Amino acid sequence: LKYVGDDKYEIEGFTTIDKAKSKDIQYLLIPNSGDQPPLNFTNANYIFIQLAKIFCLIFLHEENVRSTQNQKSIVWKQYMAGWREVCDECSTTLFNYHYMCKECGYMLCIECSNELSQISGEKRKKIKRLCTHDNTYSLSEFFPWESLIKLRKDCSDYLSKLKMDCSIQLYPSLKNENLSVFIKSLKVKRSADMRHVKPNWSSIDCNYDSNIQFYCDGRLPVFNEWTSENAKCFFRKVWSASCPVLVKRVHHNLSKTLWHPNSFKLHMTDHHETPLLWDCETLAPIQTNEEILKNFWEGFERLDIRLKDDEHGGRSRILKLKDWPTKKDFASVFPERLHDLMSNIPFSDYTRRSYIHEGVTYNAGVLNIVERLPTSVVKPDLGPKLYIAYSQLKSKESKKAGTTNLHIDVSDAVNVLVYVGIGGRGNDGSDKEEEIRQVEVEILGSNIDEAQLQRLRNGERPGALWHLFRSDDANKIREYISRNQRKISGSDSIHDQTAYLEQEDLEKLRDLSNVEAYPVLQFFGDAVFIPSGAPHQVKNLHSCIKIAEDFVSPENLDRCLITTNEFRSLSKTHTNHADILQAKNILFYTIRDALNSLSESNGSETTQETSILGVLN
Repeated sequence: LKYVGDDKYEIEGFTTIDKAKSKDIQYLLIPNSGDQPPLNFTNANYIFIQLAKIFCLIFLHEENVRSTQNQKSIVWKQYMAGWREVCDECSTTLFNYHYMCKECGYMLCIECSNELSQISGEKRKKIKRLCTHDNTYSLSEFFPWESLIKLRKDCSDYLSKLKMDCSIQLYPSLKNENLSVFIKSLKVKRSADMRHVKPNWSSIDCNYDSNIQFYCDGRLPVFNEWTSENAKCFFRKVWSASCPVLVKRVHHNLSKTLWHPNSFKLHMTDHHETPLLWDCETLAPIQTNEEILKNFWEGFERLDIRLKDDEHGGRSRILKLKDWPTKKDFASVFPERLHDLMSNIPFSDYTRRSYIHEGVTYNAGVLNIVERLPTSVVKPDLGPKLYIAYSQLKSKESKKAGTTNLHIDVSDAVNVLVYVGIGGRGNDGSDKEEEIRQVEVEILGSNIDEAQLQRLRNGERPGALWHLFRSDDANKIREYISRNQRKISGSDSIHDQTAYLEQEDLEKLRDLSNVEAYPVLQFFGDAVFIPSGAPHQVKNLHSCIKIAEDFVSPENLDRCLITTNEFRSLSKTHTNHADILQAKNILFYTIRDALNSLSESNGSETTQETSILGVLN
């Protein structure tokens, strides 16, 4: 529409990219527009090597879509700063090419458009959609195509300079796979990359570093420190293999008072906050008030005063507070705690987020590439978030349930155990023998290796039992769970977070499907690193306060894209349906910034900014 005065508008029609002004798209193209410093040569080179071929794949996919259209009819849609452009059908964040209805503006991603085109006209009419128009869709773009061509050429040129194979191939999916060409090709690439990954690690892999151990028969690297160059180098090696990691003693420099239950109880009281609690066994939310939350905290280490469930025989509820603060940025609610965590978080090049504390700006870790998103884009809230829950021990009346059931995160994550409280009987909770005995029985029946059991004997306090799996085993796990479940459209046996695998299930998975879990005891002060796409579940052995920070590493961005695609198929009411991460956008802006730094490091007189914006003139 065009404003013509006197509160009147007239139809101007759809515009094309050649009519765009530089100011309309420069924030999409100017490097380092995310308030982060430019990458140095070493980091830019490493990030580029991890991501270049994925970008080339997505370019080839978009080029194929463009080739089927009359290029003069492609509509340009101006990217709205501060607004997340999503597919109106599946809620996936749009990257560049998409289809837009010229009648009502309804937008479809490439995948949804392809899926709808394969449905007959009569069946399509029966599908409930907000847009009922047919044959009214036009291909639409956000970026000037010439700028993507330039970026693709720069990728190929630099890959050639590194003497790396820059050939890229798209693979069509099979009929029963229901995958886009891009996701299928990404999976093929990942399978090839993972073919030579070591299944076990040993001291020779870390230069015989005495501060690095191995649990789970050599499959899980364990770091006793994380600041030496050797530790950083070895972490990068194992993280490139999408391997989980355990880091010990993170609590040594953390404030004890900031992470104590009484500190959080006082915060809730002072700020009159009443977040939801969740029942770990029924998975039901519990509306709260100040009295219920006071009881929650007072029952943290006192078993006899915990909230009862009258509908289920008066059992003591196993409660948890998750994703807190739920709707606010952690930095605005807990600035001191954020600074304390970020000052001590392991492998901060990956895990540190940007924030401001007492007027000082702290930049993000250079390998946390979500921070390359420009300030004009709505960035995802990746935390940190608090997870606070009671112990989840077996009882006669309990069913299979974990503190956190089996699930997959779309991003990478690190989870730090900052407090462990032992539940006790009596008015003051001082009789703790029962819970300690139950925990020992649980641990001894969980196939924990000798190195972890020795920590227990040494007097360390265990807080939670984790089971982690390789991302490539996800489909085998789905098949196992689905044997006893009826498939429901829009559901997923892992993403639904309704399953917890007990020891007998884990043994069957190992024997029938050759899927080996990583059973990990998380002791007080331990940080568990979980790669994107890796299924995992958690059972609290004692009452725990954990703090989790999500991040996006260049090594696992392909898994972020694959998991995002899995979320597309979930029902629109599913908690994981919407694509908040924007992995394709992260890919574009990170490659843009990396190439800019590499160009400048090589003494190029023409910066990436000039060369890209030049295509608009």
